Amino acid sequence: MENTTVSLSCSAEAPCPKQPPTISWSNIPESAHITTQLQEKPEKTQSVFSNMTFKASYMDHRKNISCTATYPRKTSKDSTVETTVILQVLCKRLDCLLPLT
Repeated sequence: MENTTVSLSCSAEAPCPKQPPTISWSNIPESAHITTQLQEKPEKTQSVFSNMTFKASYMDHRKNISCTATYPRKTSKDSTVETTVILQVLCKRLDCLLPLT
């Protein structure tokens, strides 16, 4: 729903804690706030967790937001994994349903 605070999370295992993956977001809303940290899980493995919060706007409707984990490697190419979500923002005002002119 429009004007609701939305939270998106992304995580990546860190098999080598000395060189953990980096997490990046693409196509982020203007009001987004992102926090990222390396955490130890109960089974003593580590993961990088990233959380993005923002206020949903009707302008974000159908926006693709991607989270990419990049693992550093000793070769010339880093290894990446990406996931994407498509935002579905409901509008509670009539004027946001009208086409922009």
